[in-house]
Amino acid sequence: MENIRSFMSFPASRKVYIEGSRKDVRVPMREIVLSPTKTPQGTVENEPVRVYDTTGPYTDPHFEPDVERGRTRRGRGL
Repeated sequence: MENIRSFMSFPASRKVYIEGSRKDVRVPMREIVLSPTKTPQGTVENEPVRVYDTTGPYTDPHFEPDVERGRTRRGRGL
């Protein structure tokens, strides 16, 4: 499992979740740390940027996969 996590790791970023339209919906985001911007007036710090994260559960450090158990059903269509 560590091989998958190290393969899918992204430097200067971390996976975070924001609350969705309902309290029980968590939307995965990747928070990316930006380098400072150099200007003629000096250096300006940049706020981190959040982008939608499509990498799935394997990049979540709290996810513990169990290949013996398989996927859970989430309603019709699966």
